[in-house]
Amino acid sequence: MLDNDRLVAVNALWTFTHFAVDDNVWLFADPKSPYAIRAQCIKLAYEQMKYWSELLDELRQTLDLISCEPLSPGLRSAWKQVMKKILSCKVY
Repeated sequence: MLDNDRLVAVNALWTFTHFAVDDNVWLFADPKSPYAIRAQCIKLAYEQMKYWSELLDELRQTLDLISCEPLSPGLRSAWKQVMKKILSCKVY
């Protein structure tokens, strides 16, 4: 990750290495993961990315992908909360 702002580059690398698994699929997008872990990962991903619009856009796109699958009530709640926060940032 190359960026003129070192903090952006470091945070992007941290986020992508801690939320990715071997086949480069986001942990919370893996339907085999427990619901509670997936919900927490959605919230943690938002907290890591909320300061950078480029990363928020990536998160929004990933959340759009999982919105098509059947989600538990807790996972749907986490999804809605984070999407509401992302869309309120007015970067779209």
